[in-house]
Amino acid sequence: MGIKKIGIDTTQNVKIQYELAQLKDRVLAYILDILVMSVGIGVIALLISIFSVATMSFNIWYLYQILVSLIFIFYTPVMEIFSGGRTIGKMALNTQVIKVTGKKPKAIDYISRWAFRCIDIYASAGAIGSILISTGDKAQRIGGMVSNTAVVRLEPRMNLTLNQLLSIETLDKYQPQNLKITLLSDKDMLLVKNVLERNIKYRNEAHLNALNQIIQVIEEKTGIECKTDNKIAFLKTLLKDYIVLTR
Repeated sequence: MGIKKIGIDTTQNVKIQYELAQLKDRVLAYILDILVMSVGIGVIALLISIFSVATMSFNIWYLYQILVSLIFIFYTPVMEIFSGGRTIGKMALNTQVIKVTGKKPKAIDYISRWAFRCIDIYASAGAIGSILISTGDKAQRIGGMVSNTAVVRLEPRMNLTLNQLLSIETLDKYQPQNLKITLLSDKDMLLVKNVLERNIKYRNEAHLNALNQIIQVIEEKTGIECKTDNKIAFLKTLLKDYIVLTR
């Protein structure tokens, strides 16, 4: 299955492309969250056991049942509300819930996602959620559709090399002009490529500012100065230099 992506228009009119979390990412995050809850419940059980023996009071186990229910029911929405769309499982998998409109999700969005787990996960043993995530363009289960949210990866997988992504013709005879470009990493240059492509496709002030900012960062990190007014050509040259010097 190919990697699905989603384009989000921010409030600053900048289009950001995210890689959607795959079904396996979401299942693994869910399992990790279950383990976290289980450990927390185990610790609570141990503390209550010690306290009940010390005080000879066994009615406290009613409190334990209440606490266990609260943890299982409210762990996910509470974590996402206070952690910006992330549970401990999502943090481990580097995924996050975002609003597909580009706005910041509200508490009601997280609660809506959580409420429809009854259908997406529990009532169907996960079948409905799995089918919708695997087949939908935005990888949304019902809860995601209702709240207009999606789960994305914060760092995309680099399944292709930089050479393949750039699709630049053979550079065997090309002489690099900026040797210090190797001070940057593949991740840095992929960001350069994305900013460059966005600036070419969406010619507006916001993307021009992003272009200027990334050139400033390159100058600070490498000492390479942009001495031309054609900043797009400058970045294209840096990409070619990087490929020749690092491949």
